[in-house]
Amino acid sequence: MRNFHVYLAREINSTTLYINHNGSEDICFFSKLSTAVCKLLKKVYDIQSQIQDLLLCQNPDRISEYLVENGYVTDEGNYSYFIPPVGIEIPESDLHFLDQNPNYFFRPGEFVGYELDSIGSKSVYIYARIVKEVKLINETVQPYFIRRYEINIAKEETIVASSLDLYKIKQQKHHHIVPNNISGSINVEIGSLSKSLHETCEDVSKQLEGILSDATLTEEQKRKAIRRLYLLWHPDKNIGNEEYAGEVFKHIKNELERLEKGLSKSQYSSGSSSATSEKGFSYSYGFSSSYDKWDREARAGCEQEQQWFSDRSSSSTGTFSSDSSYQYYKPKPNPTEGKRWFRQANADIHAASKDMEGDCSSFEWVCFKCQQAVEKALKGGIYTVLGDLPDSKTHDLLSLASTLSTHINRDVTNDAGALLNLRCDHLHPRYPDMYGGTRIPNDAYTQETATKALEYAKRILNEVAIIINTV
Repeated sequence: MRNFHVYLAREINSTTLYINHNGSEDICFFSKLSTAVCKLLKKVYDIQSQIQDLLLCQNPDRISEYLVENGYVTDEGNYSYFIPPVGIEIPESDLHFLDQNPNYFFRPGEFVGYELDSIGSKSVYIYARIVKEVKLINETVQPYFIRRYEINIAKEETIVASSLDLYKIKQQKHHHIVPNNISGSINVEIGSLSKSLHETCEDVSKQLEGILSDATLTEEQKRKAIRRLYLLWHPDKNIGNEEYAGEVFKHIKNELERLEKGLSKSQYSSGSSSATSEKGFSYSYGFSSSYDKWDREARAGCEQEQQWFSDRSSSSTGTFSSDSSYQYYKPKPNPTEGKRWFRQANADIHAASKDMEGDCSSFEWVCFKCQQAVEKALKGGIYTVLGDLPDSKTHDLLSLASTLSTHINRDVTNDAGALLNLRCDHLHPRYPDMYGGTRIPNDAYTQETATKALEYAKRILNEVAIIINTV
């Protein structure tokens, strides 16, 4: 190898990477190695700095965190090729990506689905990010089915959530949709079953017994865990694996009936109704009353999944093919998030109007509130029609108005431009250093300016309201 630290030996059908390294952290070595890897991948400069940073990671656990922090994702994360904004509602058409297995461990930095409190009979899910696992002080034994995690649900907001409300986001394989094998969870692969049906049913029985006998779980938590196992093995949720999943599913229902009655397996098999099980646990109310609801949920998930594949199979954009193993993210209209932003826009414009009704001497704040109302209204409109913001950090009203106007039959750019001509942006109404000499924002804005700003802002909100209310 002469004196090379890194050497690529190319042959007709293969390439061998030779490394001469003494274990030191020589930055020159890492630079040469990252260059060689880039050449090997035929991306000479595209990813060299990222590879070099990864090579310098001292702890393998840090690699996933590094990728997430820098906008990259990995196959391990079960969310391929996109990072959704945290706090955004997961569209109903994408709920089939949520893995129902309740027995998962989550890593810091991992993106997950988080189930909010039900609104009526409907569950709402949002994207969230795992910050860290949380353990109680003096907690010596971690409940098997309940782990607590601090999760990020907004830019600056974190909460502590139960693992029963958190969902892995699955990778999708065409007609090959099965539970993943993570941290001891059940794994069944079509075509080459890693466990026999008997072994899988035994595992499921142990899980069910563990849930129902766990004194640390509330009845509501037990119901959540049972529901997830029920949906995990429902035939409608296992396209391409219906027969195998159907047998496990049938076993789950039989086991629930047995366990709720407190019967041993031999008693249940013999048709006995006398409960003399040494386990000695029972549930205060049965699960059978929830079966119809869970069945409807499973069927809806099946339809969503089939529609997802149908849309991508017929798409001319090339974002999906039957040989593709991964989910490619394409934002969908998100009217729920749009309405949330528009509600705040209405609150801002209401505050600006109230300021004008009194003895107002700070017209700069009226103008700033008008800018805020319009920014949030336009972003709400974009969420409604596009599902995501091209640039979530922008405050440029004209750019937002232009983006929205290209996707609707209304033009709101003129009024947005008129607001900017009045200096109703996110800086001028607030900061003295936006002006020369001794002037401050309070000197620059008059009642006439504020009146015009309100007029333009209300017109824009009225136009956006038509979009929001028709979806």
